[in-house]
Amino acid sequence: KLPEAPFLKINFDATFKAHFTKSYSGLVIKDDRSGIIGKRVILNEYASFVFAAKALSYLQALKLGVEMGLRDVVIEGDSLIVIKK
Repeated sequence: KLPEAPFLKINFDATFKAHFTKSYSGLVIKDDRSGIIGKRVILNEYASFVFAAKALSYLQALKLGVEMGLRDVVIEGDSLIVIKK
């Protein structure tokens, strides 16, 4: 679902590789017309379990919004437990 203007949406997700103790965070920022404003993929060298990888991904989404100076933002991910915490 697209955000209503003037809001932007930052979607986040993570993939976890247990045997390497690494994860990747994927972040995408979209506007109300589905235009991509920004995107980033981040390698996280020391993720010890899935929850940590997802939580780190959420934190990185917040950080990206702050770095870009965004004020009206909705953050969305597929990990309900991370969002609630």
